[in-house]
Amino acid sequence: EPAGYEETDYFLQLPNPPTAVFCTNDNLAVGMLKRLQEKKLEIPKDIAIVGFDDLRIASYTHVPLTTVSHAQFETGKKAAERLLKLIENPALPPKTITLKPKLIIRESTIGGLSSSKSKIKSVSLKRKNQYEYVKS
Repeated sequence: EPAGYEETDYFLQLPNPPTAVFCTNDNLAVGMLKRLQEKKLEIPKDIAIVGFDDLRIASYTHVPLTTVSHAQFETGKKAAERLLKLIENPALPPKTITLKPKLIIRESTIGGLSSSKSKIKSVSLKRKNQYEYVKS
C-alpha cells in the first residue's frame, strides 16, 4: 500500500477528524487520496489535501492535488555552489539561502471548506506514523 494510505484510516477514526491535511510530500498525499476515494469521501468537500514537492503525478490523480513546489533544481544548484565555495575556503561563515516556494492550487483544496464548518481541523502528515495535529 502506498505511503499515507494507512494513516488515512487513523485520521478518519478520530472523534473529530480533520477537515484538511497537509502532507510533507506528494507521495503521502497520493496515498491518502487513494484511500479517501475508496472510502467514498469527497475531496475537497469532506476533506482537503495538500502535498509538497509538485511531483508530476500530483496533476494526474483522480482529484488533482494542491501542492507546494519548492524549486528542487535551484535548491541543488545553490547547495552545490555553496559546497564548492566551502571546499575552496573552509573558513567561510555559515550562510542562509532562502528560496521562495510556490503554492500550486488544484482541485484537492478549492471549495474544500463547507460553510457549516466553523473551525478548520488540520493534520500535518510528516512521515509515515508521524503526525502533528493543528487546530486553527
